[in-house]
Amino acid sequence: ANGGNSLIEQGLIEQSKTNLFLNFEISKIRKDRATHKYILNDDNALQYDYVVIATPLCLSNITFDISDDEGSACNQQIAVLSQQEYVDVYKHYVKGTLKPQYFGFENNDEKHLQN
Repeated sequence: ANGGNSLIEQGLIEQSKTNLFLNFEISKIRKDRATHKYILNDDNALQYDYVVIATPLCLSNITFDISDDEGSACNQQIAVLSQQEYVDVYKHYVKGTLKPQYFGFENNDEKHLQN
């Protein structure tokens, strides 16, 4: 994209007419049982239909009050993700040409290089 790839994300956020809070500390997410809205930090001015958390739960100090049923699917997922160890992942892409001889083929026949 002209001007950088971040303009794509910025355009999507603007078109969605969403409230985006970057670097906003959230300590609690509670679901209001009457309105089914999520309330952040017990502040009724911060009520939303959906909340996206873009941080590993195991590194956050967010407490959840989503459902009275501790065995609910949502509470189970929160429990699993909160206990999951954070792991850094690194990817490296390498461009090159395969040598069929390395894999035991005698020639450069393309049929050996297909799926």
